[in-house]
Amino acid sequence: MYITRVQLENIKGFSRRRAVDLKLPGRSGWIVLAGRNSSGKSTLLQAIALALGGPNVVRGLNADFAGWITHRSLTGRVAVRVTSDPRADTFVHRGVRREAGMLLGLEWTRPPRSTSSRGVQRLEMAPLEDVPDAGAYGPWAENPRGWFCAGYGPFRRLTGVVGAAHSRDTAPPEPLATLFQENASLAESVRWAVDLHHRKLEEEQARREGEEREEVAGPLLGTVLALLRDGLLPDAYRVQRITADGLWVSEQGRKAQFPLREMSDGYRTVAALVLDIVRQIHGRYGYLETGPTSSGGTAVLQPGVVLIDEVDAHLHVTWQRRIGDWLRAHFPRVQFIVTSHSPYICQAADEDALIRLPGPAEAESPAVVSEDLYRRVVYGSGDDAALSELFGLETPFSSRAERQRRRLVELERKVYARTASAEEKDEYRELAQLLTSSVQTRVAEVAARLEQDR
Repeated sequence: MYITRVQLENIKGFSRRRAVDLKLPGRSGWIVLAGRNSSGKSTLLQAIALALGGPNVVRGLNADFAGWITHRSLTGRVAVRVTSDPRADTFVHRGVRREAGMLLGLEWTRPPRSTSSRGVQRLEMAPLEDVPDAGAYGPWAENPRGWFCAGYGPFRRLTGVVGAAHSRDTAPPEPLATLFQENASLAESVRWAVDLHHRKLEEEQARREGEEREEVAGPLLGTVLALLRDGLLPDAYRVQRITADGLWVSEQGRKAQFPLREMSDGYRTVAALVLDIVRQIHGRYGYLETGPTSSGGTAVLQPGVVLIDEVDAHLHVTWQRRIGDWLRAHFPRVQFIVTSHSPYICQAADEDALIRLPGPAEAESPAVVSEDLYRRVVYGSGDDAALSELFGLETPFSSRAERQRRRLVELERKVYARTASAEEKDEYRELAQLLTSSVQTRVAEVAARLEQDR
């Protein structure tokens, strides 16, 4: 399953001229939603998740949708159009006709004030009228066959409350839990890996005792470890094994091993994310289809959609540059839709897949960036991306450096006009040596000097 179009109307800040109508590449790859704080990146990601999950997932989430509809609007709607993979996405009912593009969507309505309890209005939710029955028998089925989708919020913890994001009387919508609840964790993925370890030991014991039993856990655990070991962790660290105590890591060239849980947030969150994606894919399909990456590593080949909010959270810039390429290489048939404040995450975006969300004060809709801006971000430096209209950063320098650079321009004008005193010349030389600049910055500084000369 892949998303080809997303529409939001009267959902939080997405109303009127800011309503969403995005056409996305209906294929695997790396789609980035970029924008300032409060531009609605998380809201857009959550809305996509709810449309893909359907009414049962929405009801199961213990999330507060009180402010979901735009202020003074009576209804809010989200619609997502998806295309299916005939080999992977099937229907629970044989009579359903497969369509080229399936519409999935939900609508929230404010109840009349007379029916609200003590002034608290609980929104009424229902599928859009245009949603075909295929949705109920496909991605919205109680136990979907394929139609893989998972979502992750910025707090991707290995410890915490498992299943905290669902109510007790419904099945836990685990694939989307952390996208809506900060206290939900990915600890279940580690428990799954530990369970594989125990089952592997049981299979080995049965084999030693001469019992004929198909080995399932051992090969599956080997695939998981091969994936985690294939350059996922930076700085020459590597996941070595999985035991009853969890994941163990070592540094290249050293024999000592230590638990992953003792490492920094960056290591833990990335390992937990990848491990959970693998667990969710295996849980949805019942097996892992694997193949080699271009470098000879292990890739998981099943299709689907993975949503990640603030994918750059806890990651050093060197890791931010690599994470998009790593995930695409090891999940080559997954459509990743991520949000980020990092220019390095944006540099991995596919063509027609870098989307700018205007700020809350801008009366514009989210849109795919122009080809010129895309090339500047993807093929330029990190500074080029940060200084572009995608991020709106006015300068890459500190406020102290900016003051000194303005002084440098003033002194440079005097030096070239031969009106600088001896002290000013000395100050100019000191600042020129102190304030080393890139070619792009020097061009801007010279332009500022020329502007003053007019």
